[in-house]
Amino acid sequence: MGMNRRQLLSALVLWIAGGATIWAQSGINAYLYNPPADKYVEKYPYERPDEVTPLHASLDLVGTEAPEGPATLSFRIEGSKGTLHVGEIRVSSLNGSFHTQIDLPRLMPEAGQITWMLKPENGTAINGQTILHWVRFHGHILYRSGQPHSTYISLRPYGWHEPGEIVAPVQEDGSFDLQIPARVYRVMNINGCGYLYDAMERWGWDLDLTRDREEDFTIGRTEIYGVRAFNLSDVPHTIYILFRPSSLSRIRSYLADEKGIPGKAERATMIEATKKSPTVVGPELTAQNVKLWLNDAPLDMLSLTPVIEHDAGGILQINYLAQCMLPKDFQSRFGERSRIRIEVLSREMLHGKTYEDFGQSSIDVKWPL
Repeated sequence: MGMNRRQLLSALVLWIAGGATIWAQSGINAYLYNPPADKYVEKYPYERPDEVTPLHASLDLVGTEAPEGPATLSFRIEGSKGTLHVGEIRVSSLNGSFHTQIDLPRLMPEAGQITWMLKPENGTAINGQTILHWVRFHGHILYRSGQPHSTYISLRPYGWHEPGEIVAPVQEDGSFDLQIPARVYRVMNINGCGYLYDAMERWGWDLDLTRDREEDFTIGRTEIYGVRAFNLSDVPHTIYILFRPSSLSRIRSYLADEKGIPGKAERATMIEATKKSPTVVGPELTAQNVKLWLNDAPLDMLSLTPVIEHDAGGILQINYLAQCMLPKDFQSRFGERSRIRIEVLSREMLHGKTYEDFGQSSIDVKWPL
């Protein structure tokens, strides 16, 4: 990865002849992604044509401590044998930062660094170099139903609606083995062609991919969204984990039969129902329905409390707040990242049948919270 803010402030800055240009060790972080395939194909488990989505190599450029306002950013992607690609874009810095994503014309696995020049409209141009870093992200995705699904992984470093997304297809056997730009990803979404039909999604939050990582993920009939973890200053020995589950059986109860996925009219009926009750799509859970782990060690849950979420459109959704005991040595892990995993299992009735709606999610946390 490029240098962080602390490293940037301590970087050596040299004036080049005439003071026309500043050379900075950092100031722009760069993340280059070479997808493992040129496309991913979605084969649906119900009657619908296959969808083919092309995949492109991309470069994410993030400015830190940049001059305010608009500027021209010129860059060269370089490998051991010279320049691989040259580009120039317009950027605009707000509060010293900007980020932008660029599609590249081809894969560049031989890339090693970015050389760049940032030229503000009113100010001195800044030159710099940023070393590129990747990690290995590999593992396996299992559908609890045992059915195969066309699946992909979406990783987003900033948020769901921000640029910087990278998409990786998953092999037919559920395995994946990827070279990913090294960074912490704010959102991980794993989705398959069974979504809203016989499966939901698998979410992860603040995923630490600054080092190689192996993971096994399970997708079931419940998705767990928006996991957050925090603690109270006067109760440092416990941790609170907030999450919002949605049950496929409850969503599909708005279908007239067991075929297809909810259509426009059915979704509209369901949304109107959520304005009257928070458990229209959210399962009703007790502590026995929820399991939590910290770095693969079970967490002792002290309480599970329902929390009603209100949105601007009047929709109500059920969240749950779990309070758990922390291990005695956890507070000594200052600055370390840890993984919290959560699983829920509820029994739901749908068209006279009983289903087990299972969901899994996770969040990486850094102490102190």
